[in-house]
Amino acid sequence: MDYLIVFFTSLIFTLSLTPYLIDYLIKIDVVDKPSKRRVNQSAVPRMGGLGVVFVSLAMLGFFYDDLASLQFFFIGSALIVFCGAFDDAFTLSWSKKFILQFFSAAFLLVHFLPQFNTVVIFGVEFPPAVSHLIFLVFIAGAINSLNLMDGLDGLVGGFSLVILTTLAALSLYAGLPVVTLFAVSLVGGVIGFLKFNAYPAKIYLGDVGSLTLGYFLVFAAVAVSLRYQPATLDLTFPIILLGVPILDTMKVMLLRILNKTNPFLPDKNHFHHVLFGNKVRHKVAVFFIHGTGLAFVTLALFYLKTGPSVYITIAFALLALGIFSAKPLARIASRMYPLRESVRRVYDFPADFLRRNRRVIVGHVIAVSTVAAVAVLVSTFPVSSSLDVVDLVAFVVVGLLFLAIALLHNRMSDTVQHFYIFVNLAIYFLFNHIDEIFNPGAESAPIAFSNPLFVVAALTLSVVVVFFLLNRNALGSRGSMIYLSGLDLIVIVSITLTFILESFFQSLNISVLAVCLLLSFVLYLWYRIVSSLVSSGANYFFYLSFLPPQTALFTLIFMK
Repeated sequence: MDYLIVFFTSLIFTLSLTPYLIDYLIKIDVVDKPSKRRVNQSAVPRMGGLGVVFVSLAMLGFFYDDLASLQFFFIGSALIVFCGAFDDAFTLSWSKKFILQFFSAAFLLVHFLPQFNTVVIFGVEFPPAVSHLIFLVFIAGAINSLNLMDGLDGLVGGFSLVILTTLAALSLYAGLPVVTLFAVSLVGGVIGFLKFNAYPAKIYLGDVGSLTLGYFLVFAAVAVSLRYQPATLDLTFPIILLGVPILDTMKVMLLRILNKTNPFLPDKNHFHHVLFGNKVRHKVAVFFIHGTGLAFVTLALFYLKTGPSVYITIAFALLALGIFSAKPLARIASRMYPLRESVRRVYDFPADFLRRNRRVIVGHVIAVSTVAAVAVLVSTFPVSSSLDVVDLVAFVVVGLLFLAIALLHNRMSDTVQHFYIFVNLAIYFLFNHIDEIFNPGAESAPIAFSNPLFVVAALTLSVVVVFFLLNRNALGSRGSMIYLSGLDLIVIVSITLTFILESFFQSLNISVLAVCLLLSFVLYLWYRIVSSLVSSGANYFFYLSFLPPQTALFTLIFMK
């Protein structure tokens, strides 16, 4: 219950604070201006990560009792926040940044020092004296690698979301309340920030965001690793988990040394620069890197489950080879030619048929899919809950605050509406099955698969969504459906990660969560399709999306 409150509190506070932070940063001219190394075409405020950091640390302070045990972590966090904020506002040389990062790493070392004697990396054990130095280098390197990764809209935020979700699940399973609480608060804060940071970004994390997120990820990953293998710090798990930024940084440093340039000065050899520079679309490049990160996460989970093995090492080497070979792979992808004209004509026939009969097909399919969407919502409506009335009323109040914030943001852009509609759908399904998700002893089936109405409606809706996505141009949808937004792609990666975690833990709780998110996304895509075909309906969907979760909560209250 506390974790759910922390998540929504972090989400709502970040959603509320970020617009004001954007205005303030523009006012004081803390912005990233267009340059050769940047992809933005206009000035975009940086230092946006300050809001995420502030909210997450505040949640940890409010909800965790034993703050004295975290004193060195808080001191290190303050140093890294100061380093990033000062660099965003006034610019620091790489040497001064490194000194501050080294001291913050030293405080994190002191925090973990009582918990381990030696460091192990891919089965190789190091003596105590060398172990401490290796740990310091790892912390500083991981922090900087995430900072150097921050080159595309939503890239670091989405990547951090994947890692934090994994660490939250692992720490909950291993009984690490401080890590679970902190990771959940960060997940809420990052999701709220991504609404403004996903392509096209209205604000950047800045150094204060990327450096501090790197520090937090190292803290959580090391804590989880120590819980699974006490007394010995196995850095293999954090290294694999953060493999994308770490390997990319190693590759870039190596290239700079070979080219006889300063390894600490910026260039355009990073993974995201290579993809974007070879005409890979912005959102596709971000999605590809997130997908690569998901592959490393899967490998890290297998490592925790099976322990050191030659197969894990080989798989890591192959993934590393992919990152080191990003340039030739991107060039090959950018030079792929379309199908020949004769083959294309065969593929064009179904599209031509759909164009000629568009009006009839669109009308019938929208009607059928609308009935299916309503049937999905009705068939999953709650009938009971183990939560008491006080908890349910608290969620109603949070929902009303969420509605108030949404009304303030509604006029900003279509992306804002999309964000709130998906969140409302997710809240509806999650609250309807909150007992299965948060009750470890639950034995009921996920969602409503035993209900024939739900099964038929969900299958119908899924078929309609796939049909429209494959034939969106022929059916005349507006440009908003031609490509999924950056936030949509991040959601896809997150849902995939949830299913991976479910297969790892074999847990009904995570299974229900995964299905709830997937079902929410299917309904959300249906809304996107219908709104792209019927332009006047977008606002109605926005307001109606707040009705299901509130109706469900009021129903549960009155049934008590």
